Amino acid sequence: PHLLFSITYCLTNGVQFTIDFWRFIFSICIVLCHVVYLNSYDKWTTSGNFWFANFRIGVEYFFLVSGFLMAKNIEKWNETEIFGGAGKTTLQFIGNKLKGFYPEYLFAFCLSLLVTNLVKGAYTLTFPENVYDLFLINFLGIGSTNFAVGGSWYLSAMILSMAILFPILYAKRETFLYCIAPLISLFFLGWLYKQEGALGVAAQWNGYFPLGMLRAIAELCLGCVAYGIAGFLSKYRFTVVTKILLTVVEFAGYIGTLFISALWAGKTDFFCLFLLFVAVIFSFSGQTYSVQIFSSRIFVKMGKFSLPLYLNHIVWARLLSTLNMPVSFPKELIVYLALSFASAFVCISTVGFIKGLAKKYDLQIKRCFVKI
Repeated sequence: PHLLFSITYCLTNGVQFTIDFWRFIFSICIVLCHVVYLNSYDKWTTSGNFWFANFRIGVEYFFLVSGFLMAKNIEKWNETEIFGGAGKTTLQFIGNKLKGFYPEYLFAFCLSLLVTNLVKGAYTLTFPENVYDLFLINFLGIGSTNFAVGGSWYLSAMILSMAILFPILYAKRETFLYCIAPLISLFFLGWLYKQEGALGVAAQWNGYFPLGMLRAIAELCLGCVAYGIAGFLSKYRFTVVTKILLTVVEFAGYIGTLFISALWAGKTDFFCLFLLFVAVIFSFSGQTYSVQIFSSRIFVKMGKFSLPLYLNHIVWARLLSTLNMPVSFPKELIVYLALSFASAFVCISTVGFIKGLAKKYDLQIKRCFVKI
């Protein structure tokens, strides 16, 4: 069988635990980058540019991993062939992606509405403009540009980009992985480098399209390229020396990204993306000792915690920006982090409880809507 569609390296526990650990770390990075909302931020930094603000690079990690896993999912759809072609298979794939994050997203949306209504002057959510947030289409310019959930632009860009890329990947796998994906990634990233000079674009428009879509498509394609290279590496039996070297390069990629993004922003974003690209390849190849280092199931829980943390933190940054608390930056930062982590725990508990009830009373719920 063809190498690309017979490998199972990225299903091993060690690899999954490694990815979950770094997903958690980069979620915290994104939480920290939004300290710029805090009123004490400018007072505490004489330059007005605290280094946490450059930690947005965590989004690049999410896009890379999502692109990698999208390419990996092709194996499953290719083996079953029961969905009836690229169109229906794409709908099934997108449906599964939505199912994976939408309950937590809905919780974050409701939390934002609650905070807005309970705290006078927190920030403005309007009806019906913010209703479009529920459909993840306000990123396209429909509705309010003041997102109810800060992370909605990323989720919208990811889903819409996958809806474009997945059917091509499904229909022309090898052509896409070895030709189309690398070219799209290089072209779009080159355009962003020349026109914007950084990767920190989200819902900004360039006349006809949101720049965040270019960012998402380019990095999802780069994740697909990483999939092909990792599959190539996974077939070899390396010596201990080689595995040590690969492990060093893997950790250097992650730690180097954190260090560089902490000190500099702008065109260094592209170098950090390259470091993440290399690190993700080695992590998913299963050929490094990170498989043994991250061998505990605690890292799975950390990975699951990253999504609620990502979705539920910015509401508190916005709230604190309006309260104008007479405290120092370190104290306000502690309050911000405590609220963010607490709301993430509540989100996990609430969503888990509702999912448990839905599973328990699945048949009764179905009977309310269809005859069984």
